Amino acid sequence: MISISNFEKQLKGASLTRGKNYYKAGAVLEIEEVEKGIWVADVKGTEVYEVNVTLKKDGTVKDCFCDCPHDDEFCKHVIAVLYWLGNEKTIAVEEKPKLKSLSINQLLKKITLDELNVFIKNYASKNKDFKLSFEIAFANKDDNYDLVKTYDELIKKVIKKHMQRGFIHYQNIKPLARELDKILIEIKLLTTEGNLMDAFQISAKLLNQAVHTVADIDDSGGYFGDFIFECISQIDHIFEKSPIDLKEKIFEFVSKELQKKIYFDYGDFGLQLFEIFFNASISLSKQEEFLGYVDAKIDKLSGTYDSYLKADLQKRKIDFLKQIGDDKQAEELTLQNLDIVEIRATEVEKLIQNKEYTNAKQLIIDGIKIAKQKAHSGTESNWEKELLRIAVLEKDVKKVREFTKKFAFESYFNVQYYKQWRSTFKTEEWTEVIEEHIKKTILKIEKDIKNRPYWFSENNAMLASLAPIYVAEGYIDRLWSLIKTAFTFDILLTYHKYIFLAHADELLTLYLRALDKEAEIASNRNSYRTLVLKMKEIAKSNATYKEAMLKKAEFLRTLYIKRPAFLNELMAIK
Repeated sequence: MISISNFEKQLKGASLTRGKNYYKAGAVLEIEEVEKGIWVADVKGTEVYEVNVTLKKDGTVKDCFCDCPHDDEFCKHVIAVLYWLGNEKTIAVEEKPKLKSLSINQLLKKITLDELNVFIKNYASKNKDFKLSFEIAFANKDDNYDLVKTYDELIKKVIKKHMQRGFIHYQNIKPLARELDKILIEIKLLTTEGNLMDAFQISAKLLNQAVHTVADIDDSGGYFGDFIFECISQIDHIFEKSPIDLKEKIFEFVSKELQKKIYFDYGDFGLQLFEIFFNASISLSKQEEFLGYVDAKIDKLSGTYDSYLKADLQKRKIDFLKQIGDDKQAEELTLQNLDIVEIRATEVEKLIQNKEYTNAKQLIIDGIKIAKQKAHSGTESNWEKELLRIAVLEKDVKKVREFTKKFAFESYFNVQYYKQWRSTFKTEEWTEVIEEHIKKTILKIEKDIKNRPYWFSENNAMLASLAPIYVAEGYIDRLWSLIKTAFTFDILLTYHKYIFLAHADELLTLYLRALDKEAEIASNRNSYRTLVLKMKEIAKSNATYKEAMLKKAEFLRTLYIKRPAFLNELMAIK
């Protein structure tokens, strides 16, 4: 835990040295405790940055933030403030009586109107951001003030500020998104106050400029993308609250923006905007405009990577036709697009609900053929699970057994499908069935080992295939026999709870052997820590195990005396 008394020991590297130099050079220009434990400072760097540091009562750093273009939690500006808090703050407490600063409200009561006017004029002449914020805040006082134009200029300035040679680098994205978020907050306030026209027009400017910037940024962290999504959501919110004439304007704007390819090239912005278009087309009865746009868009989508968007538009077109009551055309379009998985799945669901199982199964079988042709194994598996669902409804025990057995052992052991498979047999039948399966599994593994001896470890293959079955059936002695021949530290831990009661003494012996091997190959702090955590977990088993781990830890400390990091980690075993 970092505090103002120990941060020098915990923070390393260039940032610590630079932060110390900043502090010594007097770069901490202004600093104030705005609330108990919350410090706000201006630190001079390439420009003046705002630093916030929140301290707990014991001096521990609870939170910190700097608006410089770096993602480091403890940048050089924050470190400069920590140095100040560790030195100047202590001196101030010792030398001065504890006086509470006047609040803003108290200061305003003492300041004259002339003094305030002079301050605002001087500060506005030096600080363009303050000047702009001041003008926006009191825009309603000026009949000639164009709020939308002012915001448009502000948005351009903010984007340009963070751009270098026509590109916005990763380290500038977060502060850019943060500044644009402030404008979005102002838009939300305008919306809340009922100024919907200005709120929409500013949102439109913001979205338009943001989207056209997205090609020239490195948004690896997704901050800018999140901002664009939030901006579109705000336009949707404004639309819902708007009177009919403004809804028409928003519809026109969205229709125009959706024609721009960039909305679909750099994320799902186009699909989110399309949702506004979809709902607006229904509420404003814009059927022709909607269908015309969708058909034109689908016709243009011919590339390899366009198939998902094309399928999504077809689905939304069918949804739209249903919403406006054109069920006949929706049905025709559905039948024409059954190669789209989601459309076929909707039809299958409808047939199942109507208990038309034969037709549903045929649709699924055809869907499996398409999935095989496209090599979409996941889709194929999902369709087979739908066949299992129908088999259960039809009480087709043979099919239920076929599919549940397949899914129980497909890719990995699935205990839910295994139990479902087992539930289709009577107890006396099941014993014979599972023993036959175990026998075939062993023969198959032995055959694979014989044919490809360098590809498989027989013990590991047996454990992977049979251990889950032995656990499910309670075959603990068989499980123990497998583990004894193919154990590692992790395998012992995985099956510990199943074998501990029946084989505690023998299990401990294996643990101690595995521990020696793990300790021998451990080579860094992380591997030491992981090993110690495993030892602590084993020690919880009972008193005997705890005593054994204590002795083993002492032995390892003696054996690996030249590994100080290991010795340090082993101290955690008490």
